[in-house]
Amino acid sequence: MPGLVTAIPAPGHTDATIVRVSGEFDLANISQLQDAASIALRQRNTRLVLDLRATTFLDSTMLNALLEIRQHAERTGGAVVIVRPQPRAWRIFELAGIDRLFQSAATIDEAVAGLPPGTQAADR
Repeated sequence: MPGLVTAIPAPGHTDATIVRVSGEFDLANISQLQDAASIALRQRNTRLVLDLRATTFLDSTMLNALLEIRQHAERTGGAVVIVRPQPRAWRIFELAGIDRLFQSAATIDEAVAGLPPGTQAADR
């Protein structure tokens, strides 16, 4: 199944966005994820929850994209929390050492609760 990305506001947070990622992600369609995250960060949604629970396949292209998204968020005073994918996919994060670079959670609620305080536009 090709990858699908949707972005919604995080309930109760004016500066946070949940980006849901489902399906398979590789070089052919990774731009969907990059575009959704970039748009959210440009709209002053400085905190991102990347929900990867429905991701069925990912490769190094996705890992690199996630690292770029994290760097972009940090440059704008934001943060990224990952909702962990299926164990087989999460194992790729562990093998690459990426799991240590991201805060992660098992559920969206845990991820949203774990977001650090946001940066308001006036603070920038």
